[in-house]
Amino acid sequence: MRSNGIAFPRSLDIVVWLNLAAGVLYLVNGLMMFSSANLAGGLAGLAGCAISFLIVVGILRRSKAVRLLVLILAWIGAIYYGLLFVMAFLLYGLPAMVIAVSLAVDVVTIWGLMNASSKKYFGILKN
Repeated sequence: MRSNGIAFPRSLDIVVWLNLAAGVLYLVNGLMMFSSANLAGGLAGLAGCAISFLIVVGILRRSKAVRLLVLILAWIGAIYYGLLFVMAFLLYGLPAMVIAVSLAVDVVTIWGLMNASSKKYFGILKN
């Protein structure tokens, strides 16, 4: 995909597909929570789905504001999930690996948006 002569970077391609997959997982999780009468869990799953899809749309539209917001949220998420993973792993062991998926999505998103080719795509880095 090209926009104004700038090719769509591979790192953003990875971030887009990863966030699409995470959005689908959040949607499925939210629907499962609703079916088990867990309203808070269902709303959290649907909110995660909405955020994932907004990330994808913002990246495809080359929105600098969305990029900044995603970087802020991804850093907060990476710190939160990193600490949560350590605590959950110490308390529960192997089942805590589910948290590692959210941590990985945040870390890859940060990498993808901080890459030099991504900065050129968003017009932040000129050359």
